Amino acid sequence: MDVEKAKKEVLSTVLAHNKAWAQMEDLDDQAKYVHEDIVFVSPPYLTRIIGKEEYLKNYQEWIDHATVHYFKEVDLQITFHCNGTFALVAFKIDMSFDYDDQKIDRWQGMDLMTLVFENGKWLITSDMYAKQVEQEN
Repeated sequence: MDVEKAKKEVLSTVLAHNKAWAQMEDLDDQAKYVHEDIVFVSPPYLTRIIGKEEYLKNYQEWIDHATVHYFKEVDLQITFHCNGTFALVAFKIDMSFDYDDQKIDRWQGMDLMTLVFENGKWLITSDMYAKQVEQEN
């Protein structure tokens, strides 16, 4: 396994996926990077979304209500497992957006994605994010 090549491919997949929904608002483009059996967990963590169709439907709801002004992935860490066919990608999120009438000047959190190398390309198989919680001094 060429680790550097695989890291570039995984990173390219994650960044393209995020650009598709956050900047382009293009679900067809986003869909190229998503596995059919993806599992998505997001706040408030009461349920999970299973499957590509439901995952994209969730993002459509976001797009219908939100406008992203800034989105940046920070401190990306990629590790490989299963002889280089499975990747974990953890990164911090720094973003600003409007959601309906609410303006969020700065939202920070963490995202954890898993990807599998299948049919010659990397696909996102799970996605879970969490908002950063302010720490008390």
